[in-house]
Amino acid sequence: MTPVPDDATVHSVEALEDMAHHVCYEVEQLVLGVVPNGVDLTVSVRNAMLEARLVHLRNLAKFLTDPRPSCDDVHKLTDLVADHYFDDGWHAPRSVLGSSRERQGKVLNAINRRVVHLSTERRDTSDVKPFRWDSSELIDAVPSALAGFAEFVAKLHDAHPERAAWFDRPGALVAWALDHR
Repeated sequence: MTPVPDDATVHSVEALEDMAHHVCYEVEQLVLGVVPNGVDLTVSVRNAMLEARLVHLRNLAKFLTDPRPSCDDVHKLTDLVADHYFDDGWHAPRSVLGSSRERQGKVLNAINRRVVHLSTERRDTSDVKPFRWDSSELIDAVPSALAGFAEFVAKLHDAHPERAAWFDRPGALVAWALDHR
């Protein structure tokens, strides 16, 4: 386990319980947003669904892998991370979006720059106009993020079964999604 730094944020058990349903929402939206191949949707609807899933993927990855924010980082003081659910901290995975921290950084940067922030990285420099997501590469990261969530819940169950129960709601969806990839 990674020890909790002295200057890290701490949330009450009540606040953690209240926030658990928001974490569940991110997981459920990630799983329920799946659009089967071959479904004829307009480009704008498909992009909206993809981009919504990517934001949920980003939120879940950051929840699972980010450290607790320090008290002097006022912009992140209210950010909730998986580590908050463990009294003595937990050993967060280095990455849930691929096999390395570098791979996760590339996926998160692509999402941040093309969906979450208005960025000059949105400029299309390819020969294909207008820009189209390489959705297969980004969506391939979903099963590893869901597996990271399942690992979080399992470890939380070992440390705090009563807190793990707060995450039961998306459990069946995660199991289904991992079985049907």
